[in-house]
Amino acid sequence: MDKENPWGKDGPGKDVELHLYRSMIGSLMYLTASRPDIMFAVCACARHQVTPKECHLHAVKRIFRYLKGHPKLGLWYPKASPFDLVAYSDSNYGRAYQDRKSTTGGSQFLGRRLILWQCKKQTIVATSTTEAEYVAAASCCGQVLWIQNQLLDYGYNFMNTKIYIDNNSAICIVNNPVYHSKTKYIEIRYHFIRDFFEKKLISVDHIHTDENVADLLTKPFDAGRFQYLVVSIGMLLAAVVKFCGFRISCLIMGSACHEKLCQRKSSSLYFVSLMHEKFQMSAMGELNFFLGLQVLQKEDGIFLSQDKPDIMFAVCACARHQVTPKECHLHAVKRIFRYLKGHPKLGLWYPKASSFDLVAYSDSDYGGASQDRKSTTGGSQFLGRRLISWQ
Repeated sequence: MDKENPWGKDGPGKDVELHLYRSMIGSLMYLTASRPDIMFAVCACARHQVTPKECHLHAVKRIFRYLKGHPKLGLWYPKASPFDLVAYSDSNYGRAYQDRKSTTGGSQFLGRRLILWQCKKQTIVATSTTEAEYVAAASCCGQVLWIQNQLLDYGYNFMNTKIYIDNNSAICIVNNPVYHSKTKYIEIRYHFIRDFFEKKLISVDHIHTDENVADLLTKPFDAGRFQYLVVSIGMLLAAVVKFCGFRISCLIMGSACHEKLCQRKSSSLYFVSLMHEKFQMSAMGELNFFLGLQVLQKEDGIFLSQDKPDIMFAVCACARHQVTPKECHLHAVKRIFRYLKGHPKLGLWYPKASSFDLVAYSDSDYGGASQDRKSTTGGSQFLGRRLISWQ
């Protein structure tokens, strides 16, 4: 997209065919799964699907021309790269011309491998660049926490994950726990980043704007700056890709390169051993999980003999006092054990004849934690009459 005139110099122009424009946007949205270089341009054009004009269609065609000129550009995952989780956050203040909202951009790397990226228009109208950058940092923090939780299943525990921001004022707000008069109008839901900063799950560092690769996802650039950012996020032409890594486009599009990778006997055996080690799953019959859960198959259903969602809340409430436990807390724990002793054969029953509809229930206890007045979230998910997950 043009840096000065994203929609061209001739103005909006006439209306265009709605079905054609939406189908083109849908195809481009699919490509953004492996082409972060077109993420911002596609998202900007996707905001005009209700009443698209000729200028918007012209911008979409420019994206297709760019893709035609770079058909073999893809993400490169080097084998020798380190395994550190790093994130970059940026925003484009008030550049949405219709409602003057800002754009959030974020990218997350494992070493030099780009694994996740975001481009989204903010839901609020920021009154300063600091607020826009702070909201973008909170969004990036949420993505980092999700990646950390996913990697815990594979034995990787990342602490103090660095989030790079190019705004010193936003960094000061995260570092300083005092609520300043100039930040009290920022919505409370964006302040969760401070909580995780104090828990040392993340850390925020300053980076110069020229080195912030998340800038690619927030605004249009001239050709030189755009090409520099594309190379910085790890995108290379297929001609320079050797056999020491693999391209993410091969995984998503299912190319011959990925088929050969999957046919390697060593890779498939490693995957089987990893699944067996992490989840201890046998082929059929009885499944033994690492938390002591047993699944027994019967003719009319499945019985889970050692799963206890009925004590979930009581155990979580007692677990909050492990630093300085008192007699009252110990008494409550003993009551849980007496309850378990009195109901040794109580378990979950999964009837075979139940429907297969996914239903969820949500609830909260407002300010029920007496120490910090925080609320408790509860949720349960069912497949028919089978409880499959609870929090």
